[in-house]
Amino acid sequence: MTLIAGFQYSDVPLLLGDFMISRGARGYTLKKVHLVSPNLVVGWTGHLFMAKPILRDLHNKFNGVRVSREGLEQFLTNYPVDNSSSMLVHLVGWIVDDAPRCFLWNSSYPQELFYEPYHVDGLGATVFENMLRSRGKVGIQGTRTSNVDQAVYFALTQSCILMSDEVLARNNQQMGFGHGYEVLYYDGQQFKFIDDILYTTWDFYYDVNSKGGDFRFYPAVYKYRSFDYYSVVQIYNFETTVTDFNAITPAFDDMPNLFDNIPGIDITKGTSFPIASNFYCLFFRFQASDNLSSTGSLVFPAGQPNLPFYIDKANGKEHLNFKFDFLP
Repeated sequence: MTLIAGFQYSDVPLLLGDFMISRGARGYTLKKVHLVSPNLVVGWTGHLFMAKPILRDLHNKFNGVRVSREGLEQFLTNYPVDNSSSMLVHLVGWIVDDAPRCFLWNSSYPQELFYEPYHVDGLGATVFENMLRSRGKVGIQGTRTSNVDQAVYFALTQSCILMSDEVLARNNQQMGFGHGYEVLYYDGQQFKFIDDILYTTWDFYYDVNSKGGDFRFYPAVYKYRSFDYYSVVQIYNFETTVTDFNAITPAFDDMPNLFDNIPGIDITKGTSFPIASNFYCLFFRFQASDNLSSTGSLVFPAGQPNLPFYIDKANGKEHLNFKFDFLP
C-alpha cells in the first residue's frame, strides 16, 4: 500500500513517499521514506515484516555518516534474505557519492542494485508517472534563485495535486496509497525534508459577463511537519473546529509516548501547530460561466509579498481568509 518515487527536477534528486499502510477501518500510517545519512535516503514498499529489519539495520549502520556507493552495495547485496518466503520488499532511494544515483533493490533478487534515472514503485506508481509525464498546470510563485528552489517548488506542486485527493474524491486511498506525503531533496551537500507545509483546496467560479465570481474553500486544511526521524500531519477542520493529529513513525520504531514529546503540540492544553507555514500549497478547480475550466496547483513560499490569503485570529482560533482579487 504505497507510493515511492525517486526522480529529479533541474538535476536535483528528490524522493517522495506516502504514509498509507493498509486500507479500511484498520488502516494506519508509517513513514515510507527515511533519511538514513546526509547522502543516502531510502523508501520502501512491500511487506512490513520484511522491511522492518532491513530499514533498522540500514539506519543502525549508516545513520549520520557519509556512505559510499560500494558500501551500500556491499550491505544490500549481502543482506540475508529468506528466499523461501513469499513476502518481499523493494527499496527505492538515492545515493550521492561521486554522482547522484537513483537505485532499486528487490529482496527477490538481492544480489544487485538497479540504477536508473528514476524509479517509481507501489500501487500509486501509474498515477504518479502519469503526473510526471503531463506536468499539468502548475504555478510557482516567488523568486526562483537556484535549481534547488525550482526542484522544491516542483515537488510541492506534485504533492499538492496528490493531497487534493485527500480532500476531494479520495480515489488514491481506494487504490491503496495516500493519507499524506513527504519529500526529501538534495541541497548540494545533504538530503533534507521539505518541511512546514500547509495544503488547501479551493473551487473558483467566474462570471465572464459581470467580471465577478465566487469561491468555495474546503474546510479541511492539512499541515505537514517533519522532525527528520518522524513526521506529523495535522488536519484543521474550519467547519467543525476540530483538529486531528497523526504522528508518523519509522517502520522500525513505534516510538511510544511520542505525542508527549512533539515540539509545538500539547494535546492536554489544545495547543497545535500554527497555520503560518514555510510553504502554502493551493490546489484549485476553476470554472467559468462560458464553460472554460481548469485545475492546477500553486506554491507560495512564506514571505512572498501579496499572498492570496491572510491569517487572522479571533476567540483564540486562527482563520484563513482568501483575497479573491488575486484572480485576474
